[in-house]
Parts: sequence; structure tokens; C-alpha cells
Amino acid sequence: MSNDAPYKITSAQMIDALGDLKRLPSFSNILSEFDRLVLKPEGAHIEEVVELVMMDPRLSAGILQVVNSARYSPGFMISDVSQAVARLGVTDIRVMIVALNFRDLLGDAQGINKNAFLQHGLVSAFIARKLAPKFHVDPYDAFMMGLLHEVGLYMMALYHPEGFKELSDMSMYKLTRLLGAEKAVFGVLHPAVGAQLIRKWHFSKLIVMGVLGHHSPVKVDREYQNAAYMTQLAEAGAFYLGYYNGLVTTEKSVLTDSMQAILKRTGLNEDEFVDLLASALREAQETGFVG
Repeated sequence: MSNDAPYKITSAQMIDALGDLKRLPSFSNILSEFDRLVLKPEGAHIEEVVELVMMDPRLSAGILQVVNSARYSPGFMISDVSQAVARLGVTDIRVMIVALNFRDLLGDAQGINKNAFLQHGLVSAFIARKLAPKFHVDPYDAFMMGLLHEVGLYMMALYHPEGFKELSDMSMYKLTRLLGAEKAVFGVLHPAVGAQLIRKWHFSKLIVMGVLGHHSPVKVDREYQNAAYMTQLAEAGAFYLGYYNGLVTTEKSVLTDSMQAILKRTGLNEDEFVDLLASALREAQETGFVG
């Protein structure tokens, strides 16, 4: 590193450095084991899923909390994990495993509001899942891209608090200045750092590329551009609703020119998009993930 650019680093070097410092977050292997179960040719038996969920007390408690939320509650208290799994079903259980793990895996970082960061990711995830059919993306993959799209920013805060403070000051806490500040301070952008980490977690290339391209969809290969545009719009929707990413903000309830351009690609008009955002937020709140 040069003296005039003391924090410059590549995305791979940043992830490796965090790994060396034992500060690199990792997803629970319960997710990969769950996927192995449900992808078996004969399918997964509910007893196997219940046994897997019960291996993690925090996951069990989280799923019971969700199944008794306004969105899923049958009108009486469910306290049995097997009943919860049966009511939620495979698709929603998978989403819950991801969301609950994400909420628990991040360490504390200076200079970024962890709760706001998590809320922004969760709101973006529910928006992305609503947007998925418009972009021909699997709803689960969409949820993952929305949830993880800013994880590279959090890694920057974990990696070097002093450098991140410099980045924060340079950005003036405005979204429009964020990428320029990242480039000036670290020489790398948060989408690249996030993509590097998600690749290390062994998620699909579609999820990696959707996150990598969420600030510049045209720069990723054409086959991944729909995913990147969808992730960009999901993030913009979270900002529109007032859920900032823990560092920078943008004007609430304003559709920017870039948002309008992406909407035009999907055939959604402004009123339909605002309705979609309201529906996604209501769903996120009803599950108890978002306040």
C-alpha cells in the first residue's frame, strides 16, 4: 500500500484479511443441509426438516416467532416446531433460515448502524421477491440478492474502521456520493466486495452477479442483467420507503430517473410500483422481521 492511499485493496484481499482476523461472517451449514434434503430425488420428509431445524435453538425460536406472526398465525399459538414447519412449508422455511441466519451472522462494526443495515437488507429482500416475476428470476434467488446486496459495505466497515470513517466523511452520508468515496478510499466498490464474499459462501453465480451488478447492471454479462436490475430496483425501493442502509440516505418517497428507467423495462407504472412496495413492506412487518 502506498502512503497516499493507505487503505487501497482488492475485494479478494479484503475478504482474505477479514478471514485471517477471524472476522469473516459465515452462513450456518444448516442452509446447505436443508438444500440437500429438499433436493433429494424422493424429496424431504417433514420429520427430517424438523430434526434439522431443531439442531439450532435460535433458528427454532425464530421460526416459532414467525409462524405466530400476523402473516402466518392460524389464530392460536403454535409452540411445536413440527407444526410450524408444516404450516410454513419448504419455500418459506428456506427463506426463514436465510433471514434468521443473516440477522445473527454479522459482527459489530464501527461507523455503520447495524440495525438499520439489517432492516434495509430485509426490506430489499421482500421487495425483490415481489419483483422476481417481472424480471424472470426465481423468488428465492431474488430474496437472497435483496438481502445480501449491501454486505460488501458492511465488510468495509469491519475491515478498517479508520478507512471507513474517511469514506463516510467523504460520502457526506449521501447515496449519490457513496461509490466515489469507496473508490477514493479503498480502491474497490462494495458490490465487488459483497460478490467476493457471496462467492465464498458458495451461493449461485446468479446471486453473485446480481449483487455485483446492482449499481451498474449493464456492466455484467447480459444473462445476469435482469437479476442486477431487479436488485438495483429493490434497493431503491427500500430507500424510497425510508429504510437507509446504515450509512447513506437518499430522499424518501422520490422515484429517481434511474428507478423510472428500470420500471419502464418491467412495464410497471409508478402507482403499481408504489403498491408493490407497500405490499412487500406489509409482508416484512407481518412476519416480524421489520419494524
